[in-house]
Amino acid sequence: MIEGVPDSLEKRREFYRDMFHVTPICKTTGFRMHYDESGSAVVVLEYNQGLDHPLGFIFGGILSSMMDFAGFLTVSPHYEYWLATLEYSTRILEQVKEVTLTARGIMRKVGRTAAFADMEVHSADKNRLVATGSGVFHVTPRPLAWKELTDLTELASRMDPRRVVY
Repeated sequence: MIEGVPDSLEKRREFYRDMFHVTPICKTTGFRMHYDESGSAVVVLEYNQGLDHPLGFIFGGILSSMMDFAGFLTVSPHYEYWLATLEYSTRILEQVKEVTLTARGIMRKVGRTAAFADMEVHSADKNRLVATGSGVFHVTPRPLAWKELTDLTELASRMDPRRVVY
């Protein structure tokens, strides 16, 4: 075990959940996240008109970001080191508008140097599968820093509120 790193999977999940909610991208998009009973990360986006493209549908990059987070946050707590997204693919199956979306990571393999996950995005209105993806996450040599989130919280609080979409 590495000194200063959470000593259990559950504590690392708590760390990632808390860290996720104070990041600037979450403040901007309104993403929320939790772990389900199987340990998969679930990222939720309440409909936000500011994230639509000019035709009124939710921008595909938002779905991609949700899936990247869902995959990363599903596999990361299994390591005492930081992970980095090495590669991910996105397949938009259906354009969606004016609906809450939920992305879920599905762990496929946790290896020594890389982790693999699949991801899905569902619409809340009819629980339609609207996007799928897969990701490869590289295990870096940098130990996971277990510290207070005050630095990140302070950074997020300095964001110009005119740039934040609500």
